[in-house]
Amino acid sequence: MGYAMASNIRKKIPKDSVLYINDINAPACEKFKAEYSSFGPVEIVSTAREAAKNAKILISIVPGGKDVKAVYLDEKTGVVAAKKNEGRLML
Repeated sequence: MGYAMASNIRKKIPKDSVLYINDINAPACEKFKAEYSSFGPVEIVSTAREAAKNAKILISIVPGGKDVKAVYLDEKTGVVAAKKNEGRLML
């Protein structure tokens, strides 16, 4: 979703809420975690499936249709691979 947007979310959600992050740029995730963990827990996950498994709200911003398809529809690593959750909100 972008570093700045993720930082605003981490700063504004409750301090005890976990923010799960995933990006193909692993060093950016590590940097984000180091910079923003003081606002509350930040956990790096390796797939969108892991994020969906752990979070009730998913926010994704990706560059193109192919990326959206991979994040949401990949049968092994995408959101659809996570256990069904009727209450999950995807933005």
